[in-house]
Amino acid sequence: MRMQRSNIDIGRASESAVDYGRLANLIGRARRRAAPPAVRAASLSEGDAPALTIHGENLALATAAGTEFPIAYLNGAPITVLSSSPRELRLEVSPQLVRQGPNELRVLLDPHAVMTLELQS
Repeated sequence: MRMQRSNIDIGRASESAVDYGRLANLIGRARRRAAPPAVRAASLSEGDAPALTIHGENLALATAAGTEFPIAYLNGAPITVLSSSPRELRLEVSPQLVRQGPNELRVLLDPHAVMTLELQS
C-alpha cells in the first residue's frame, strides 16, 4: 500500500495500531459508494455464442482491474465474462442455463458491489 511504501506511520499519529488492510477495504468501499453501478439497458445477441450485453455506468471500475472481478452467475451457475468496462459488460449466455420465465443474473462487480437483475425469457 502507498502509505506503507512511504513509511507513513498512522499508528503513531493516532496512538494505536492501524490495520492497513482494513483501512484499504474501508477506502475501497467508500469509493464504490461514491460511484454506484447503474444499469441503463441490456440486450441479447443470438448466434453461435449468445451474449448478454449490459450497458450502464460504473459497472467495472478500474480499481478492480487485475483481479478476478467481475464474476457472473445465471440462475446460480457461473457464466463467462467476455469483457468488462465502466460502461459495458458482455456475458456469454449458454441457452441451457436459460429458464422459461424469470431468470436471475447476479454479477459480483468488485468486492464492494453485487448487482442482481431479473431477466425475462
